[in-house]
Amino acid sequence: MNFSFSRLLNLFLTLFVGVFLSGCVATRLPEASVSPWKTISLDTESNPLDIGFVDDKRGFLVGTEKLILETNDGGESWGKRSLDIPSEGNFRLVSVDFEGTEG
Repeated sequence: MNFSFSRLLNLFLTLFVGVFLSGCVATRLPEASVSPWKTISLDTESNPLDIGFVDDKRGFLVGTEKLILETNDGGESWGKRSLDIPSEGNFRLVSVDFEGTEG
């Protein structure tokens, strides 16, 4: 009796959560006629994982395979940077953060 009640309660909760979360879809939002974002092509096979800006213009992008890119024009163009990391192994830089101009 207790086992079947527990299974029935689990089924009810699963259905309730499923119905509740189905309302979280953003398909009913109107599409913006213009976007402030634009696509920038990066000359790399690495996967970018994080981005951080020191100020409005200077920022860094890090990722897989020791990827470090720097911009000085707000992200319009990106140049490769490097750290003195041993060449063997695939280092993944997963995060970049700044406190003022110190990173």
